[in-house]
Amino acid sequence: MRVLRGVLAVALGVAPVGAWAQAPAACSADDPITAEVNAREGSALAKDGQFEQAAALFGIAERLDPCTARYPWLLGIAFERMARWDDAQAAYARVVAQFPQSVEAVKAQGALAKLAVARAEAEERAAAAAAEARQQEEERRRQAEAERLRKLEAERLRKLEAERLRLIEVERLRSGQSAAPSDAGVSWVAVGAVTLGVGVLATGLGVGGALAAQNADEEVAKAALSGDRARYDALVIDRDDYTLMSYVGYGIGGALIVGGLVLMLIPDDDEAADEAVGAAVVPTADGAMMGLWGRF
Repeated sequence: MRVLRGVLAVALGVAPVGAWAQAPAACSADDPITAEVNAREGSALAKDGQFEQAAALFGIAERLDPCTARYPWLLGIAFERMARWDDAQAAYARVVAQFPQSVEAVKAQGALAKLAVARAEAEERAAAAAAEARQQEEERRRQAEAERLRKLEAERLRKLEAERLRLIEVERLRSGQSAAPSDAGVSWVAVGAVTLGVGVLATGLGVGGALAAQNADEEVAKAALSGDRARYDALVIDRDDYTLMSYVGYGIGGALIVGGLVLMLIPDDDEAADEAVGAAVVPTADGAMMGLWGRF
């Protein structure tokens, strides 16, 4: 049996006498041949970058043959490549403690000295990457919040402008002045037709806004399921904008259509033109307001 092991050791390129000479006097290997086979397979895997599988084979080799310094040394290298710093340090320390006179012990001492530096550098890089990721996420959130506030401010200004125009037209109605003064020769039928056409266009705008709001509402539901908060907030604002546009379109369109029909009923003769007759359509934030005045 000893002769067979010696032949296999020579075939695998093992120097068992030299290796055992470095081990403690009380050391006993269970299966040095199988241990060497596992170590060589692990070295091949390590060359391909498969350090986790290599570390498992090096660990088996060390358990089968605790008398060889090379196995914990290789195990320490594999752990170091995987950034498992504590495991690498423990493997190198076993080499130094159990095989102080070996070449691997000298290498392990150097590796331990470099290990702390490599570990600090790796942790520093990881911390920098994490900080950069946090900074990018914070910047994305700031931009999303700024965009949301910008849209809210634009909507507020639009409503204020609509309210200002409404108050101006209300004041004109109260003072008996026409919002759009016309000459006596203007045809009320023509004005009414134009007003009616504009009302139809405004109603079409309301229909388009309603369809766009419906599509945006479906996208809001999808964004809610995906968990994308920024997209969800943006889609909610778009949906509200389209909904408001549809309300305004329907309101103004309906008012203009009614106003156009009324204007088309006003006579165009000189006597009727001399009568103080006027009409105005005032847009509001929720729709439109129409006013008529004169002697009929």
